[in-house]
This record gives sequence, structure tokens and C-alpha cells, in this order.
Amino acid sequence: MICIIPSVKTPYKNQFEFSVDIKLINLLKKIYKIETKILSEKSILSGKCKLLVISGGNSVLKLSKRKNDLIRHNLDKFYFTQALKRKIPIIGICHGAQFISSYFSSSLKKINNHVGDHDIIYKGKIYRVNSFHKIGIIRLGKNLIKTSEAMDKSIESFKHKSLNIKGIVWHPERHKFIKKIDKLVLDI
Repeated sequence: MICIIPSVKTPYKNQFEFSVDIKLINLLKKIYKIETKILSEKSILSGKCKLLVISGGNSVLKLSKRKNDLIRHNLDKFYFTQALKRKIPIIGICHGAQFISSYFSSSLKKINNHVGDHDIIYKGKIYRVNSFHKIGIIRLGKNLIKTSEAMDKSIESFKHKSLNIKGIVWHPERHKFIKKIDKLVLDI
């Protein structure tokens, strides 16, 4: 089972809504060929959870003071630490990658020109991806290795040196078809 941490939105005053893009669920089912579960409340990860996905949406708490971002941070941290203890593979997408990189003391800052399609470099080849973020990973923290970068040298994907953890800051679920770069980077 793939366990997905959803984004947290504030549709009304003091009410919160959890959501996951159905395109992400469909992408994960196509790549990994197993069922998914959305983790909207704190509970112990089931032994059936074979992969934790920290989805896009929200801002990293380090750069935001909104209540929905605090709720999201607490949910991410709760499940992330469980997955680490149980050695469950982890993938962070956009916000998820920013959360993981922040957890490992990476440097993040506001950047421009990362909304829409742009080119990245992965293993010496150029690939076209999409992004919907204004926060960039500028320097990776301890034990994280860059696997791709944008033309402005901001980090687009990374992996952990020894743990089964990967992060990408683009949205593979928003490509019309699964791209080669998505398969290369998401393969766990």
C-alpha cells in the first residue's frame, strides 16, 4: 500500500480540508501497481504501508506562519518519523521534497521562474518538467545528494545517501503522460 500525506487547505474560517490530486493517485498506481491510502489523521502507520508519499501543496513551515501550514508540517513530521523508524521508503513531491530537505537542514529560499514548464539537468541530459512553486532548494543538508538541477542551479531532485528517501520539486502527476524523467527519478 502507498500511504499519501495530503495537502491542508483552509476553505472557511477555522475549518481545514485535506486533499490529494486524483492525478497523483493514478500516477502512483500506474508506477507501483499497488493500492493507495490517504493519511488525513494521525495514527500508527499500518504494516501494509510499503511507501510513504509526502505530496505537494502547502508552504514549508520554515517560510510560513499560516495555520494550515502548521497543521501540514505536524502531519508530515508525524508520518515521516514513523517511516524513518520502520525503514519505509519515502518520496517527497514539491512541498514534500521541501519538507524532507528542510528536515535534513537544507537551505531554502524564495525563487522566481519556477511556475510552469522549465528544463532540468539529470545525469547530463536535459529534461522538460513542470513546477508550481516559489520556494527553491539552494543547498542540500547532510546526507542528501543532488540528482538534478534547474538551469538556475536550484535543486530539482535529490536522494539520501543511505536511506531510501527521494525528493522531487516538480509535479509528475501533472504531465499528460508519464515521462521518462519521472520514472527515472521516482524508481525506488
